[in-house]
Amino acid sequence: MLRIAFCESGYKTDVISKTSDIGFFQINLSAHGNAIPGTTRAEKIVWLQDIDNNIAFAKSLFDRSGFNPWVCNKLI
Repeated sequence: MLRIAFCESGYKTDVISKTSDIGFFQINLSAHGNAIPGTTRAEKIVWLQDIDNNIAFAKSLFDRSGFNPWVCNKLI
């Protein structure tokens, strides 16, 4: 998982990609927005930029789908 996080964000929590991937594990807001706490896009971004929230959400994704949700899975 650490290799995925480094590939995705360089271990940065404040990264927002052009495709709305946010935080340490680059959770995609478009794909997972309904499952992310918050009413507004800004609230969801702040929630995902919290490292503990981002890691917990990434773990839930991993538990359901393994490494498949991450593009970096194919690169490392």
